[in-house]
Amino acid sequence: MENSRLCLIGSLHLDRALGPALKRLLLDIRPDVITVEISRFSIRFRQRAMPVWLTILKRNLRSLPPRRRGHSEIRLLTRQLRMPWEWVAACDYATEAGIRCIPVDSGNFARAELPGWHNRLLNTRNLHLLTEEPDFDLEQYFEKRRIYAYNCVKGRVTPPYHCEIIHPLSYLRADDWQRRELILARRVEKVASICCKTAHIGGWTHLLTNTQWKSMADLLGHLRPRRVMLAP
Repeated sequence: MENSRLCLIGSLHLDRALGPALKRLLLDIRPDVITVEISRFSIRFRQRAMPVWLTILKRNLRSLPPRRRGHSEIRLLTRQLRMPWEWVAACDYATEAGIRCIPVDSGNFARAELPGWHNRLLNTRNLHLLTEEPDFDLEQYFEKRRIYAYNCVKGRVTPPYHCEIIHPLSYLRADDWQRRELILARRVEKVASICCKTAHIGGWTHLLTNTQWKSMADLLGHLRPRRVMLAP
């Protein structure tokens, strides 16, 4: 039986169309606290770096032909550079509801990754590479990924999608990622042990269960959490 005290909410990173669905779900759950898969380091670093990143992107986009500057890959990159929508939406709801919103992710990966975005993602060579392929419909792009994520969480996906090479949780083969999964689970459990009703928002892969790798949902299985995949 699912535990109504802990709800694990799966999102698609960069899919801002899920924002209204998240707000509806939070209004239905009415949690006492919200935890989010983001680190304090990432929040602080992004707050400082985001205006600089966006300024560099705007400047370097001038090196592209005008027709490629609105390419969907550029739109995705722009979303990546902004504060994650899950954190913004969770904070907005928490402010309205008068509750706490807590970042619970490890900062190790953000410390290793974010400072290099300036050189790795925003250089003109990368922008040209991103827009070499034909443009695509961004809504269709996310719709396919929503369907795939939902079916994975519900256990409806069959081989070859669950073969080890391309399994959504294959990144957990690395020890660093396993430690990060454990940190996420422990921090969510600590909050849930104190608060009556906790909602955790994070990437949908953390909701997968019963695979060869232990996800956050598996590690929290003894709490019998409710798992919900967001849909527009």
